[in-house]
Amino acid sequence: MEKKLNEEKQQNKILDKKIKSLTKELEDEKSKNINLKNINNDLTSQLNKANKTIEDLFNKINSINLKNDNSELQNIINMKNDEINKLKSKLNETTIENIQPGEKILAIGFTSCDQIINNFILPCKDSELFVRIEEKLYDEFSDYKEKETYFMVGGNKIKRFKTLKENNIKSGSIIMLNIIDE
Repeated sequence: MEKKLNEEKQQNKILDKKIKSLTKELEDEKSKNINLKNINNDLTSQLNKANKTIEDLFNKINSINLKNDNSELQNIINMKNDEINKLKSKLNETTIENIQPGEKILAIGFTSCDQIINNFILPCKDSELFVRIEEKLYDEFSDYKEKETYFMVGGNKIKRFKTLKENNIKSGSIIMLNIIDE
């Protein structure tokens, strides 16, 4: 009976450690989410400023009405439109909140064969290219940028330039980062 109680205490200790670990991971993800929201707000602000600049330029074109200046102003408008498109693209890339219909948010885990990365969780959209997720992972673990690596999930090698969905990666999948010995 006492042996069973000791086993239960051991299991409870293990469960408590897991709960603490998951709680810390949740807090980390919440912090990352706040950072992403701040980035989103900054990009939205930049986009609004660019839109205001374009509006001002249109007002100048309408008020000046000079033919020679028209092509120069059109070039400025084109440059500002390009800037807006780049900001929109950056906004779409950096925020998980900007989900398109049919997209899903996944939480995928990473583990490395050398155990430096151990169950590192990244939130991402199922429509993201795996190579973008790899970039996020390398932002956190920059030592791997210098190494020749490949990734496996469920015994299958991941194709970097396919989406998570195309690679059949589901929420909760654990992806193994493998290092190719040189």
